[in-house]
Amino acid sequence: MTLHCFVFFFAACASGGIALTGASSGFVASPNFPNNFPQNALCIWNITVPSRRIKLTFFNFTFEPRDNTDCSGDAQGARLIITNVAHSTPFKLCGQSIPAPVYSLGNYLGIQLVSANNVYSGFNASYETVTDEMCKYLSCHYSILDVLD
Repeated sequence: MTLHCFVFFFAACASGGIALTGASSGFVASPNFPNNFPQNALCIWNITVPSRRIKLTFFNFTFEPRDNTDCSGDAQGARLIITNVAHSTPFKLCGQSIPAPVYSLGNYLGIQLVSANNVYSGFNASYETVTDEMCKYLSCHYSILDVLD
């Protein structure tokens, strides 16, 4: 059996978003990472793996001047909005703490970076396919909102 592995790294915003499709793993980062992302930007990544679910693991995360995990107010830095996650609604990440891994409901995961007037270094993360068997041991139902409630 031959295993093919492809690694993609995208750091810039593209008009209409960036589609990361076909690979079972890869990397994603905010524009200019580890330098500051641009002001007043909207960056979109649409990750689709061949099958199963997606695990998104953050390595660095700086979106605010303080470690603020209440993302409901106006962004001083930026918000990361993740869709199709193991929670009923999209959720927002902010602050400076590295979030716990995020799991998709299926083979698609959407990420949006919405920046304001202040800029910070943003994030870098990896994504990988996880099987249903792996989810039994990884608690794939887990969501960052469980921590915030």
